[in-house]
Amino acid sequence: MHKPLTVWIDVERGELTDDWILATENGWGYLAAYCATTPNLRQQPVTPQQRIAESRYDITVEDLDIIDESNESYLSDAGVPSPPRNHLWFIRRPRGLRDNEFWRAVTGAVNAEWPADNHPRGITPVMIRAVAELYAERQATPGSPRDDQS
Repeated sequence: MHKPLTVWIDVERGELTDDWILATENGWGYLAAYCATTPNLRQQPVTPQQRIAESRYDITVEDLDIIDESNESYLSDAGVPSPPRNHLWFIRRPRGLRDNEFWRAVTGAVNAEWPADNHPRGITPVMIRAVAELYAERQATPGSPRDDQS
């Protein structure tokens, strides 16, 4: 296993602005959040009842347990630690990207190098690279030439 990129308990509970993308509550979204690294994440604790109320689906607390177990299994297969349950996770949007552009870039990069065995452990290194490249390409300092192109 690689050195952890994200230590879930160290993620701040800071104020959220439009610069933050809600990580989808599934293995893919949590893997992307993990790859974004601790400084690029924020957390918001929620109750199971809040998760149910915000869901687009008619779910129960028992359903949440099944969903969480499925996510934890996927992340275990991917070789990364699971985040604590009953939290919303937010990813700092790389400069100049809208939510859908972030997800499209990550998904496109992973699809381009999809592992032959179709196993999450092969997806992890590709997603780590893809997310790191998104941040590297878009972290210009204010006033630099790259900043003007955002």
